[in-house]
Amino acid sequence: MKKIYFILFALGFLNACIQNNQNGTQTNNKLPEINIDQKSTKLLEYNYSDVFENFEIICLETKDECLMRIPNRFKFSSEHIFLSYQTSVPNPAKAARFDRQGNFLNTIGKGGNGPGEHAGYLADNIEIDSSKKTVFIEWNQDPFLYDWDGKVIKGIKTPYEFISGIYAYKEDEYFSFGSASNKPYAAKDSVIIFFYNHKGNITSEIKRKVYPSKDSQMYHSGGWGSSYYKFNGKSKIYIPGFDTLYQLVNKKLIPDAIIKRGKNGMPYNKGIPVEEVVGKYYLSVLSETAQYIFMTRKLITKADLKYIERFQDWGGSFEIDDQLVFFNKESQKSHEILITDNVFKFFPKEFKLASYFYSGNNRYCIPIPAINFVEYIENNPDNIDHSKIKVDRKKLEALTENSNPIIITFTLKDKIYLN
Repeated sequence: MKKIYFILFALGFLNACIQNNQNGTQTNNKLPEINIDQKSTKLLEYNYSDVFENFEIICLETKDECLMRIPNRFKFSSEHIFLSYQTSVPNPAKAARFDRQGNFLNTIGKGGNGPGEHAGYLADNIEIDSSKKTVFIEWNQDPFLYDWDGKVIKGIKTPYEFISGIYAYKEDEYFSFGSASNKPYAAKDSVIIFFYNHKGNITSEIKRKVYPSKDSQMYHSGGWGSSYYKFNGKSKIYIPGFDTLYQLVNKKLIPDAIIKRGKNGMPYNKGIPVEEVVGKYYLSVLSETAQYIFMTRKLITKADLKYIERFQDWGGSFEIDDQLVFFNKESQKSHEILITDNVFKFFPKEFKLASYFYSGNNRYCIPIPAINFVEYIENNPDNIDHSKIKVDRKKLEALTENSNPIIITFTLKDKIYLN
């Protein structure tokens, strides 16, 4: 169970609601449906080996130049691992490049307020271009493009403040999401998606036209953020509230499928009584294969909400149950999946995989503090099955409680057989 505190007016999450194409997206009356209505979703239990493959334990090299806390973002290429991490709060975050065996190569990004420096305490996004050997890192509000050795190529200015999520679109063009639900608190909340160059000049945008009703004492949700991933070379976007999965084509949102969330899906641009919040859920779309669409459903199990007159909005805390949902494109059925670790034998059954880091390209990355893993190995020396798990034995044996974190990583199978 995850507990989340918030003040609703401060959230920049984006969502939307299709209403007669009022929000500027293109529509199509004949689209496939993705039905994840909570009552129609069957809970299935499987093992890691049923769903995943390419199991690895990567021991990150420990050097003074790259001593880190738990990493928060990952990107893998065929030869390298790029990750971001904190050294100490609230100092600016850093990033580093390792080879695929976990050997340290170089740091990327320097904290500060000078040219080429950033003040972000976390990296919100990492994107790599292997052909050009460049890495784009969004340090909160300070995005930069670097070469792989860490040299700054250029900084990127954003046209609006309070942006969360900056994505490379093409050469010297980027895009971000604004908002399509909840009350507008900043200029970005009047657009759904916008494109711009590194100077911050807008090249295209889709304006928002639908806003929430004025029943201020009702609870209005701002959502849980948008989803962006690539499948078969196509850019896919889900903006909660539109209840549509889109393709991004020539800076336009082209409907690809309708998502049916049912009555338990959190409504957008429409107020509900605060006592109805518990039992509602938010949705994120993680990735897709030829067979399945993978999603997380964040079910609100407990809410402590109060209306704040000063801000004319709700604030408080949620307790969230993260659920992993697979939608079978062939059978048109959705399944909530509970997956038991029968490979690493490290994670307890109550471990919620949906709560942890997903690095894109169908890869999961879970960072573990070295002190925890050292204790686990000492107590369970025979649990690491080297026939199933790729790991450097010498590095594993040299691991100490003062070492950098280890990374447990694995990928989704191309073909998964679920009943």
